[in-house]
Amino acid sequence: INVVLKEDSETLEEVVVVGYGVQKKSVVTASIAKVSSDDLAAAAPVRMDNALKGLAAGVTVTSSSGQPGAAAQIRVRGIGTINNSDPLYIVDGMPIEGGLDYLNPNDIASIEVLKDAASGAVYGARAANGVILVTTKTGKVGATKVNYDFSYGWQNAWKKRDVLNASEYAMMINEGYMNAGLAPKYSDPYSYGEGTDWQDAVFNSNAPVMNHQLSVSGANEKVSYLFSAGYYTQDGIVGGNYGRSNYDRLTLRSCLLYTSDAAD
Repeated sequence: INVVLKEDSETLEEVVVVGYGVQKKSVVTASIAKVSSDDLAAAAPVRMDNALKGLAAGVTVTSSSGQPGAAAQIRVRGIGTINNSDPLYIVDGMPIEGGLDYLNPNDIASIEVLKDAASGAVYGARAANGVILVTTKTGKVGATKVNYDFSYGWQNAWKKRDVLNASEYAMMINEGYMNAGLAPKYSDPYSYGEGTDWQDAVFNSNAPVMNHQLSVSGANEKVSYLFSAGYYTQDGIVGGNYGRSNYDRLTLRSCLLYTSDAAD
């Protein structure tokens, strides 16, 4: 028996690929959230996991700490399993283990979040906690395009605690001793003056943030290519200017795709 397969092209803007088939977008009942590259550009996230903050309904992104570059915890519709509730990450059709720390947010074309069993059924049990589909950028047909983005900024602590200075602290200690029926501990509390402002010593004022992004892309009827490089550095506002909580990231990416005709 000879079986001849015929090509059947679909316009992805009008249909949604579900599992191994397609459905009209108007009749899809699965819960799918999409974040475009324009949304990511507006948010300017430091890490890919932070890119979903406030952009996808039903997706909770919680920062583990305030340190620059700290990983975030992602939960799709709450905690699904007891031990590990992390979603399944798929980058350009390939499952990725260990998170997406290596991805530069500027290299992402779109992010889709599959939030229920119907939309993630093709991935089986691994989709129990949701699926995050990441599509990276590729070259577009036309002349070679060179993009360079640069940004620079500063960070400061939003506010400081209102605390006692050295003399005021000595006076409070003396009052505590006298209320307990004891002699004052400090004979002249005013002699200590203002003392050291330890908050100024801990905080790094005007901590700089710098971002460089460079990409070269293009495509023709035979090949599509994109090469990108990014450098991001952020000084922490805690720890003083001693490199205690600084974050530096260097990313390099190359994407070279050949058409079937070119491969022949």
